[in-house]
Amino acid sequence: MLNPPPGRRRWAGPLLVVVSAGVLAAVAVWRLLPAPASDGSGSLAGAAIARFDTAAPIEAAAPLHVAVSLDLRAPAGSGPRITPYVDLQLRDAAGHPAVFGAAAAPQLPLHVTGFATGWTADMSAPTVPGSYHVHLFVHMPGQADTEIDLPRPVLTVIPATASTGGLVYSRNGNLWRADATGQHTHQLTFYTGDGRAADPAWAPDGRRLAFVRTLPAAASQIPNTEIWGLAPDGSAPGVLVARRPDEDLATPAFAPNGALYFTSDRTVDPATGGTPTIDQLTAGQESWSIDRLDQPAAGGPRQPVVSAARMPNVSWDGRLLVYLGAPDAPAERERPPPPPLILA
Repeated sequence: MLNPPPGRRRWAGPLLVVVSAGVLAAVAVWRLLPAPASDGSGSLAGAAIARFDTAAPIEAAAPLHVAVSLDLRAPAGSGPRITPYVDLQLRDAAGHPAVFGAAAAPQLPLHVTGFATGWTADMSAPTVPGSYHVHLFVHMPGQADTEIDLPRPVLTVIPATASTGGLVYSRNGNLWRADATGQHTHQLTFYTGDGRAADPAWAPDGRRLAFVRTLPAAASQIPNTEIWGLAPDGSAPGVLVARRPDEDLATPAFAPNGALYFTSDRTVDPATGGTPTIDQLTAGQESWSIDRLDQPAAGGPRQPVVSAARMPNVSWDGRLLVYLGAPDAPAERERPPPPPLILA
C-alpha cells in the first residue's frame, strides 16, 4: 500500500478526532432535546429485563451489580429522546422489601447507562438470607408512575462467612469490609439520606471500629460530623465521641493502648459566634486541634493534645505522634498553603 503524502498523513488523525467529537456532541445534544409536544414524551411498552451479576448464591451484604433494560415506545417519528427515571427495590418471595442493615431500604435510584434503555446499580445483597427479585418504579415525564414486578431472575442470599480482621474502607458513603483473604467482602453501614460514613480505624484488639459519621442536616445548614463506633460485623453502631456545639470531629486513630485520637474542627461566624449557615460560610473562621479519649468504650472526658493540628496517627509502640500542622484560617479559602508534617 502506498503511503499518503506527508501533509495528508499529518492531518488525518486530528481531523478524525475533531469529526468524531463533533458527532458525539451532536448526539448528546439531540438526546437532551425534548420530544415534539404533539407526540408526547414516549411510553413504556411494558417489557422489562433484570440481570444480576451472579447466578450462584451470594453472601448477605456482599457486593452486587444489577442491570435493568426497559422496552420504551418512542414518540412517533422520533427516537427515545426522554429517558425515564427508574428506581429499584429488591423484594422477597412474599413481596416485602428487602432488609439492609436494620431496616427495609428505600427505593434505590438507578444510573442510566450509555444506552437510553439501560440502567444499573452497584449495591450490596440484602443482609437477611432468602430469595429476592427485582421490583421497578418507572417515572415517565407527564405520565403516571408505573411499577413493574420481575419474579425472575431470583437472587439467592446465604449467610455471610464469619471472619476476623481484614480491610475496612469507605465506598459511596458507607463502610465495607474485605477479609484478609480478599474472598469475602460485605457492606457494614447502610446510610442513605440520613448520613454517611468515612475514615474507619481498627481498635488494637480488633473488637471495634471507629469511623466518622456525617449527621443529617437541613438544606440550609452545613452537615456536622462526629466519631462513631461499630462491631466488625456492622452491628451495634453508636457514638464514641459526641461533637460539641460549633464543632466537627474527624480522622480517628487508635494508639496501641486503646486511646482514641481525633481531629476537632471548628468553624465560627465572627458576627454571631455560632456556626455559619451555608450562605455565610465564606465569612467563617476555621480552627483545628487534636484531642484524645483514653477509654472510648467507657466514655470519659476528652483530653486536649495539641492545637493548630489535624489528622493524627500514632506509631506502633505508642511513643510517637504524627500530624499535620493547621493554623487558623478563613473557611473556604481557595488555595490553602501546604501543611507541614510534624512528628512529636
